[in-house]
Amino acid sequence: MKEYSHGKTALAQINEKKYDTSMKNNGVSKIIKIGMAFSGKDVAIESEVE
Repeated sequence: MKEYSHGKTALAQINEKKYDTSMKNNGVSKIIKIGMAFSGKDVAIESEVE
């Protein structure tokens, strides 16, 4: 599989748009963020735990 940076881009978008804000406001203390990007049958995945 080719190396793609789009998984990191997807994860950066999650952080930039602050999609986790409502979860944090509702008391969720452990959040797993997963950024995925697809190109045909290839997939790039990046994740982080907060």
